Amino acid sequence: MDPADTSRPRALRADAADNQRAILAAAARLWAEDPDAPVNAVADAAGVSRITVYRRFPTREALVDALREQAAHESADAIAGVDPLHSPPLQALERIVAALAEIAHRYQALYLPGITSTPAAADRDIRASLTDLVTRAQSAGEVRADIPAGWVVTVISAHLAAAARAHHRGGTEPAETGRLLTATLLHGIAP
Repeated sequence: MDPADTSRPRALRADAADNQRAILAAAARLWAEDPDAPVNAVADAAGVSRITVYRRFPTREALVDALREQAAHESADAIAGVDPLHSPPLQALERIVAALAEIAHRYQALYLPGITSTPAAADRDIRASLTDLVTRAQSAGEVRADIPAGWVVTVISAHLAAAARAHHRGGTEPAETGRLLTATLLHGIAP
Protein backbone atom coordinates (compact mmCIF):
# COMPACT_ATOMS: atom_id res chain seq x y z
CA MET A 1 0.00 0.00 0.00
CA ASP A 2 1.27 3.45 -0.91
CA PRO A 3 1.87 5.49 2.29
CA ALA A 4 0.74 8.61 0.44
CA ASP A 5 -2.64 7.00 -0.35
CA THR A 6 -5.24 8.81 1.76
CA SER A 7 -8.31 7.34 0.06
CA ARG A 8 -8.91 4.96 2.98
CA PRO A 9 -8.90 5.99 6.62
CA ARG A 10 -6.01 4.55 8.58
CA ALA A 11 -6.84 2.02 11.23
CA LEU A 12 -6.40 3.31 14.75
CA ARG A 13 -3.67 1.92 16.95
CA ALA A 14 -5.02 -0.44 19.62
CA ASP A 15 -4.63 2.11 22.42
CA ALA A 16 -6.25 4.85 20.33
CA ALA A 17 -9.15 2.51 19.46
CA ASP A 18 -9.56 1.65 23.17
CA ASN A 19 -9.58 5.36 24.05
CA GLN A 20 -12.17 6.06 21.36
CA ARG A 21 -14.44 3.28 22.63
CA ALA A 22 -14.06 4.57 26.20
CA ILE A 23 -14.82 8.15 25.14
CA LEU A 24 -17.93 7.17 23.18
CA ALA A 25 -19.21 4.90 25.97
CA ALA A 26 -18.63 7.64 28.54
CA ALA A 27 -20.37 10.24 26.36
CA ALA A 28 -23.41 7.99 25.86
CA ARG A 29 -23.64 7.23 29.58
CA LEU A 30 -22.91 10.75 30.86
CA TRP A 31 -25.12 12.60 28.39
CA ALA A 32 -28.01 10.23 29.10
CA GLU A 33 -27.84 11.53 32.68
CA ASP A 34 -27.01 15.15 31.83
CA PRO A 35 -27.24 16.23 28.15
CA ASP A 36 -25.51 19.50 29.05
CA ALA A 37 -22.43 17.86 30.59
CA PRO A 38 -19.27 19.36 29.09
CA VAL A 39 -16.72 17.43 27.05
CA ASN A 40 -14.29 17.80 29.97
CA ALA A 41 -16.65 15.67 32.07
CA VAL A 42 -16.74 13.08 29.27
CA ALA A 43 -12.92 12.94 29.34
CA ASP A 44 -12.97 12.43 33.11
CA ALA A 45 -15.63 9.71 32.85
CA ALA A 46 -13.63 7.95 30.10
CA GLY A 47 -10.43 8.12 32.13
CA VAL A 48 -8.56 10.06 29.45
CA SER A 49 -7.23 13.59 29.19
CA ARG A 50 -9.13 16.43 27.56
CA ILE A 51 -6.36 16.57 24.96
CA THR A 52 -7.03 12.94 24.03
CA VAL A 53 -10.73 13.69 23.52
CA TYR A 54 -10.13 16.87 21.53
CA ARG A 55 -7.44 15.23 19.39
CA ARG A 56 -10.00 12.70 18.16
CA PHE A 57 -13.13 14.87 18.41
CA PRO A 58 -12.24 18.57 17.95
CA THR A 59 -15.74 19.77 18.90
CA ARG A 60 -18.67 18.59 20.98
CA GLU A 61 -20.63 18.27 17.73
CA ALA A 62 -17.95 15.95 16.29
CA LEU A 63 -18.26 13.74 19.38
CA VAL A 64 -22.06 13.69 19.14
CA ASP A 65 -21.83 12.85 15.42
CA ALA A 66 -19.41 9.99 16.18
CA LEU A 67 -21.84 8.70 18.79
CA ARG A 68 -24.67 8.79 16.26
CA GLU A 69 -22.48 7.03 13.69
CA GLN A 70 -21.66 4.28 16.19
CA ALA A 71 -25.34 3.84 17.06
CA ALA A 72 -26.20 3.63 13.35
CA HIS A 73 -23.54 0.99 12.75
CA GLU A 74 -24.77 -1.05 15.71
CA SER A 75 -28.31 -0.75 14.33
CA ALA A 76 -27.20 -1.92 10.88
CA ASP A 77 -25.34 -4.84 12.47
CA ALA A 78 -28.43 -5.74 14.51
CA ILE A 79 -30.58 -5.77 11.38
CA ALA A 80 -28.06 -7.92 9.52
CA GLY A 81 -27.83 -10.26 12.54
CA VAL A 82 -31.56 -10.93 12.33
CA ASP A 83 -31.04 -12.02 8.70
CA PRO A 84 -34.31 -10.46 7.56
CA LEU A 85 -34.16 -11.93 4.06
CA HIS A 86 -34.34 -15.48 5.42
CA SER A 87 -36.96 -15.03 8.15
CA PRO A 88 -40.71 -14.53 8.03
CA PRO A 89 -41.01 -10.73 7.56
CA LEU A 90 -43.15 -9.88 10.59
CA GLN A 91 -41.06 -12.11 12.85
CA ALA A 92 -37.88 -10.45 11.56
CA LEU A 93 -39.43 -7.02 12.11
CA GLU A 94 -40.32 -7.94 15.70
CA ARG A 95 -36.74 -9.07 16.44
CA ILE A 96 -35.31 -5.96 14.77
CA VAL A 97 -37.56 -3.61 16.77
CA ALA A 98 -36.49 -5.37 20.00
CA ALA A 99 -32.81 -4.99 19.06
CA LEU A 100 -33.27 -1.35 18.04
CA ALA A 101 -35.04 -0.64 21.35
CA GLU A 102 -31.94 -1.81 23.21
CA ILE A 103 -29.69 0.32 21.00
CA ALA A 104 -31.96 3.36 21.47
CA HIS A 105 -31.72 2.80 25.22
CA ARG A 106 -27.91 2.59 25.09
CA TYR A 107 -27.75 5.80 23.02
CA GLN A 108 -30.73 7.56 24.60
CA ALA A 109 -28.68 10.74 24.89
CA LEU A 110 -29.06 11.17 21.13
CA TYR A 111 -32.82 11.61 21.59
CA LEU A 112 -32.71 14.15 24.42
CA PRO A 113 -33.10 17.92 24.12
CA GLY A 114 -29.74 19.63 23.95
CA ILE A 115 -28.09 16.89 21.88
CA THR A 116 -28.20 17.57 18.16
CA SER A 117 -26.24 15.94 15.40
CA THR A 118 -26.17 15.24 11.72
CA PRO A 119 -27.90 11.98 10.76
CA ALA A 120 -25.34 9.24 10.19
CA ALA A 121 -24.72 8.13 6.62
CA ALA A 122 -25.82 4.63 7.65
CA ASP A 123 -29.28 5.96 8.62
CA ARG A 124 -30.42 5.90 4.97
CA ASP A 125 -29.39 2.26 4.60
CA ILE A 126 -31.17 1.32 7.82
CA ARG A 127 -34.37 3.04 6.68
CA ALA A 128 -34.10 1.34 3.28
CA SER A 129 -33.64 -2.09 4.89
CA LEU A 130 -36.61 -1.57 7.18
CA THR A 131 -38.76 -0.23 4.34
CA ASP A 132 -37.91 -3.29 2.23
CA LEU A 133 -38.77 -5.57 5.14
CA VAL A 134 -42.12 -3.85 5.75
CA THR A 135 -42.86 -4.11 2.01
CA ARG A 136 -42.10 -7.85 2.17
CA ALA A 137 -44.38 -8.18 5.20
CA GLN A 138 -47.12 -6.38 3.27
CA SER A 139 -46.67 -8.67 0.26
CA ALA A 140 -46.86 -11.70 2.56
CA GLY A 141 -50.12 -10.35 4.04
CA GLU A 142 -48.53 -9.99 7.50
CA VAL A 143 -48.83 -6.19 7.59
CA ARG A 144 -51.60 -3.94 6.33
CA ALA A 145 -50.89 -2.93 2.74
CA ASP A 146 -52.90 0.32 2.93
CA ILE A 147 -50.23 1.98 5.11
CA PRO A 148 -47.16 3.09 3.12
CA ALA A 149 -44.03 1.16 4.16
CA GLY A 150 -42.03 4.37 4.53
CA TRP A 151 -44.63 5.71 6.94
CA VAL A 152 -44.43 2.53 9.04
CA VAL A 153 -40.64 2.99 9.28
CA THR A 154 -41.06 6.64 10.25
CA VAL A 155 -43.49 5.66 13.00
CA ILE A 156 -41.16 2.91 14.26
CA SER A 157 -38.29 5.43 14.40
CA ALA A 158 -40.41 8.01 16.21
CA HIS A 159 -41.60 5.44 18.74
CA LEU A 160 -38.04 4.25 19.40
CA ALA A 161 -37.01 7.86 20.06
CA ALA A 162 -40.01 8.39 22.32
CA ALA A 163 -39.21 5.17 24.19
CA ALA A 164 -35.59 6.33 24.73
CA ARG A 165 -36.83 9.65 26.11
CA ALA A 166 -39.38 7.86 28.32
CA HIS A 167 -36.68 5.60 29.73
CA HIS A 168 -34.62 8.70 30.54
CA ARG A 169 -37.56 9.94 32.62
CA GLY A 170 -37.72 6.63 34.50
CA GLY A 171 -39.77 4.57 32.07
CA THR A 172 -39.47 0.96 31.02
CA GLU A 173 -36.37 -1.16 30.55
CA PRO A 174 -35.14 -1.86 26.99
CA ALA A 175 -36.46 -5.44 26.77
CA GLU A 176 -39.88 -4.31 27.98
CA THR A 177 -39.77 -1.38 25.54
CA GLY A 178 -39.15 -3.77 22.64
CA ARG A 179 -42.06 -5.95 23.73
CA LEU A 180 -44.39 -2.96 24.15
CA LEU A 181 -43.41 -1.49 20.78
CA THR A 182 -43.99 -4.82 19.10
CA ALA A 183 -47.35 -5.30 20.81
CA THR A 184 -48.71 -1.82 20.19
CA LEU A 185 -47.12 -0.83 16.93
CA LEU A 186 -46.37 -3.92 14.89
CA HIS A 187 -49.47 -5.84 15.86
CA GLY A 188 -51.45 -2.65 15.42
CA ILE A 189 -50.47 -2.67 11.73
CA ALA A 190 -51.33 -6.35 11.28
CA PRO A 191 -54.29 -7.05 9.01
